[in-house]
Amino acid sequence: GSQYCTPTDVGQYALNAVALSRIPPTVQTAQCIAASALMDSRFGGRWPLPLLTWDLSVTMMTAYIAAKLMIDETGGSNMNGSDDTVETNYDRAIAWSNGVQRQTIHPQVTFTSLPNTYGLPMVRSPNRSRGWGHGGVG
Repeated sequence: GSQYCTPTDVGQYALNAVALSRIPPTVQTAQCIAASALMDSRFGGRWPLPLLTWDLSVTMMTAYIAAKLMIDETGGSNMNGSDDTVETNYDRAIAWSNGVQRQTIHPQVTFTSLPNTYGLPMVRSPNRSRGWGHGGVG
């Protein structure tokens, strides 16, 4: 899958610099990857993966999830009052990703062309449709 946020994005959108500096860089990267995988579990129900491009909303919501995962991983409940914000943003991001999956929220993304999900040969014709697959036998 794609990695929708980086530790830099988490610092820009989800955690202040002091809080982020207390989290080892390896944990930051691992949790950005984990948050991206969680997003893919929602996005995969809607689009073929991996996504090629995505808008800022995807990056920001993934950063919110990554921040929560980072805090949980390091046991950091001493974030100088930012715990409530991290928790609220995480809840928002989960609700948002569920909305994307249900197609009530529409981030701007680019994905690969649709795969042949049936595993069968595909027929293409330069001519217009001959009516096959349009609701019945004539």
